[in-house]
Amino acid sequence: MDMQEGVLLGNIPDKFGSMNHLQFLNLGHNKITGNIPNTFGGLKEIGVLDLSHNNLQGFIPASLGTVSFLSDLDVSNNNLSGPIPSGGQLTTFPASRYENNSGLCGFPLSPCGFAGSSPNSYLRREKQSLIEEMGFGVQFFLTFSVAFFISFLVAFFINIKMGNGKGKTGRAP
Repeated sequence: MDMQEGVLLGNIPDKFGSMNHLQFLNLGHNKITGNIPNTFGGLKEIGVLDLSHNNLQGFIPASLGTVSFLSDLDVSNNNLSGPIPSGGQLTTFPASRYENNSGLCGFPLSPCGFAGSSPNSYLRREKQSLIEEMGFGVQFFLTFSVAFFISFLVAFFINIKMGNGKGKTGRAP
């Protein structure tokens, strides 16, 4: 199935992974975003898979390592990150098939975790993402706490005002 040259937008549907008799899939040179579906491990007869020149993000799914007939894979020129899965055919392809993915590491690219290599930028992004998520959690907690405190104060003052209104008998102490 050849669907290259800029006509496709959005995410790759998970259903593509259920086409277990598909032998050739070219989605290269489009405007595809999102992750490579983990269901691509179900492409048991795929020989050629071209996902190059898109805007794919995230990891290369380890399930692709279980595809035994894969003779050509190209995921170059995306925004993929993390280690290239070490199982199966994925380590047999040249580095050019993985290049221009700033956070991708592992054979045949630079080893993961070495100073000066692209994995450091990946780890920095992951750490920044974690900090941002924690910041959102703290912000949510503080907002919820302030809203609860204000609600408590309003209820307290309404209760006092209503209590004072009912308690007056008109007698002097």
